[in-house]
Amino acid sequence: MQSVGVALCEGYDYQRVEEVLHHLIDTTSQINDKLYNGAKVFIKANLARPDTPDKAVTCHPSVVKAIVTYFQ
Repeated sequence: MQSVGVALCEGYDYQRVEEVLHHLIDTTSQINDKLYNGAKVFIKANLARPDTPDKAVTCHPSVVKAIVTYFQ
């Protein structure tokens, strides 16, 4: 079985989420070792039910946007 890494960041807000997520992805070798130009990436966001971001039921839209932007 392959081990899975976890990246943590503390003290950010949704205004900086793109900067923080891009940094975390850049420094996670388990992701970068598998990426190449033209690679297909599947992004599985937690979108269990429609609700507003302040309810914290699903992924915050800025998190999804930051991840999509990174891989584009």
